[in-house]
Amino acid sequence: MPASVTAITGGKIGHIANQVSFENLSNVANVVLSSGQNCINDFEKLGKEAWEKRTQEEINNLEKQVNILASSKKKVFILSVPPVPMATSTKMRKEARRFINSKLSDLCQKTTKTNKEGKVLFVEENEGNFNASTDFTDERHLTPKAIERIIKKLDELLPTSQKLKNAKLQQHPTCKPYKGCYGT
Repeated sequence: MPASVTAITGGKIGHIANQVSFENLSNVANVVLSSGQNCINDFEKLGKEAWEKRTQEEINNLEKQVNILASSKKKVFILSVPPVPMATSTKMRKEARRFINSKLSDLCQKTTKTNKEGKVLFVEENEGNFNASTDFTDERHLTPKAIERIIKKLDELLPTSQKLKNAKLQQHPTCKPYKGCYGT
């Protein structure tokens, strides 16, 4: 089965959690979720306490959806928030990114312990693997090279019959922000 992608431009963790509940994933074995970067946008404005409370509520909602997926024998891969310039430009934003990644990692560990049907993995790339001159197109987006590395990492975790990228195909993703994205 080919991959299917749903993108929510500007979506926060709560938006992603909500959207998962509307997706028909009955014939899908692997679900890859990427969220959290947009939650950092208002960290300074809200203040640490209010921001952490809101973000934790969103993560709790995501956890409910991940539990549903795992109990349906799905493999769920949750990607860490990458160290894009927007998420690392200030001490406060770095703290917010660490908070999100830590809580997403905890979510995966907790779900794995309580749900033996499916599999839930936190996919985190070593921050040292990112190079500002080759991995970011702007303050928010990854280059094709960085996307290829993430796809390769996911492929290492997937069975041979379920790879995201066919090794015989030499094409690379366009990775142009919002290219071919439609409202969801």
